[in-house]
Amino acid sequence: MSEGNPLTADILRELLKQDSLPDEKLKKRSLTYKFSGIPGTENFDRFTEEAAEMFGCLIPPPDYWIYDFPGLKELPLRIASRLRFVNAIGIELNGLESVSTELMRFLAGRSDFPELDGLKSLTLDHAKCIRDCGHLKLRFNGLRDLPGPVARILSQKRFELPLKLGGIERLSDEACRYLGRIRGSLEIPAVTELSDAAIRSLCKKKTGILDLSGLKDLSYVGAEPLADFGSEIHLDGLEELPDSIAALLGTRTQDMSLNGLRTISPESAKALASHVGRLKLDGIESLSPEAARALRRHQRWFRIHS
Repeated sequence: MSEGNPLTADILRELLKQDSLPDEKLKKRSLTYKFSGIPGTENFDRFTEEAAEMFGCLIPPPDYWIYDFPGLKELPLRIASRLRFVNAIGIELNGLESVSTELMRFLAGRSDFPELDGLKSLTLDHAKCIRDCGHLKLRFNGLRDLPGPVARILSQKRFELPLKLGGIERLSDEACRYLGRIRGSLEIPAVTELSDAAIRSLCKKKTGILDLSGLKDLSYVGAEPLADFGSEIHLDGLEELPDSIAALLGTRTQDMSLNGLRTISPESAKALASHVGRLKLDGIESLSPEAARALRRHQRWFRIHS
């Protein structure tokens, strides 16, 4: 890449002359100091090799720095290996729209896998790199699709794989069949529609939160596996809750979030009062006296912010 705005060693030296490290007051206010490497580096779209080598030699305060490079558009493996990210407690490379297989393998080999919200597609080779490494927490909010074959490879991972796919609006039944085999939380809050079969597949997950906050409607058949799901669920996209669905969800024994509901009927309130676990109803705007009395009998804890 010959054009653009590279961060050179000379520019980095000038930036380092500034008082860029967090002062003692800042350290006391926060356990983390989020910045773009060194203040000012967010304006650059790539590192030169000399600048990367210099940056990799910096020794930041342990447990204080989150590396954030929002302007970085390319990151060759030879540059990434020089940066090293010493003592980072988090790495954000959300400006990258594509990643080579070699770079994905390098990043997946780290314990602090970076945020890659700019990544537009996840290939089969990417998935194999992720599958073959240890414990990772993945955040790919820029993806718009997750093909079934890619989900199949991810499902072969032996360790927990918390997965956040905040930009995907549609998932096939095939992809859901494999996602239901992945251990760890699954957050797909932008998916607006799932078949009953897809919901049943996802509910075969054994651990972690299942976030389906994008769903606007839920059939009785789709609600049945959610009622039996053995971990926390988020259904914040539901704005109405039929009494029959409430009766199913009221049998749950794990935490549940229904923050999209504006009101609920007395019958639904009675059903939800039987739910065991934390119940979040932050969107409620009005309740009848009968519904309010019913919710007060909730067996553990419920929350209505409004």
